[in-house]
Amino acid sequence: MAIASALVAGAVAAIPTLILLFINANLDGVRDILVNVNRDWVDTVTFFHRDDLIVGGLSLIGVLVVSAGVGALLTLLPTKLRSALLFAVALVLVLGTFGETVRQILQQLLPRETLDTIYRRATLRLVPAIVIFVLGFVGSYYRATRKEAAQKQPQAAPTTPRSLTQRIIVFAILAVVLLALPWIVGRALSDIIVTVGIYVMMGLGLNIAIGLAGLLDLGYVTNYAVGAYVAAVLTSTGALGLTGGQMSFWVVIPIALVAAMITGFLLAMPVLKMRGDYLAIATLGFGE
Repeated sequence: MAIASALVAGAVAAIPTLILLFINANLDGVRDILVNVNRDWVDTVTFFHRDDLIVGGLSLIGVLVVSAGVGALLTLLPTKLRSALLFAVALVLVLGTFGETVRQILQQLLPRETLDTIYRRATLRLVPAIVIFVLGFVGSYYRATRKEAAQKQPQAAPTTPRSLTQRIIVFAILAVVLLALPWIVGRALSDIIVTVGIYVMMGLGLNIAIGLAGLLDLGYVTNYAVGAYVAAVLTSTGALGLTGGQMSFWVVIPIALVAAMITGFLLAMPVLKMRGDYLAIATLGFGE
């Protein structure tokens, strides 16, 4: 029954795409509204049967029905085997979908000839995909087997907390990895990671102040603006720069950090006694 339901669901899932194919084939100007409904999209969803939409539509239905049936059959497999298969498939999909990003990272570590054997531009080649699938499946299955064997063994006495030395070693390794990250991922991805890190820090600030302290502070951007302005005027080589670009970036960072901290302290002290909307309005004014 479950397999039959999955097959029906796979067929039903093809209906929206088939309707869009029909509209695109019989009406003009569809691409003016849906810009991604182009020849490449039609080739993809019809499996390169653009000139015969009946065959292409049946191919799409068949693929979705088979995929749904395979998904239903996976539920009948043992948990360990199913988890290994899903992990291997997910690994191939991630490395294939984000091929351009993965290629940018690997080109810092591998020669171009080796990289071309793995990716064709941003597309994962067939043989490397099979190798990655097999390695992912074997690794996941082996890990699950080890975990299952460990659970069957008698429980050992609780271990002592990690010592201070172990924590220092872990943080030192993380620091080295973070410092080496720009050379590993390249300039473009480094800029993206920095931007993501900035928003993560702002999110943590909101979580701490609003979630833990209960202070509806909306002026966090003020601290960032002051820190960014201080860093800009101390490192700029233009007419507005205070040092003519003579100060090192690594020297300016702590100065900008202290300036942002002082700004946050000075702006927070007068409004700490406010509650609710009054605090939000006051701090939002600083942010604006």
